[in-house]
Amino acid sequence: MGGLLFASQSLCWFLLRSKRMGVPRWRRFSGLFLALSAVLALAGLASFALAAEALRAASTMALGAGGINGFITLFHRRVLSWLEHHQRGG
Repeated sequence: MGGLLFASQSLCWFLLRSKRMGVPRWRRFSGLFLALSAVLALAGLASFALAAEALRAASTMALGAGGINGFITLFHRRVLSWLEHHQRGG
């Protein structure tokens, strides 16, 4: 799940940067990616706390994947915000 989330947000970032996707549409997708990252991280945290020892590795991977994907999404949103506010006159 984490790999699929990473690939889809990377594709959307590429489409945004190549001007094949508009900013409003990308913002909607990035909000969805952020929500999915949070759900993945919280599910990993909950299953880590509640599950048996057999699921510890999967719980850790879900927690890590959700965290890193959330970080990447927030980084992309911050970069876009910075680019919007610091555009050079042309």
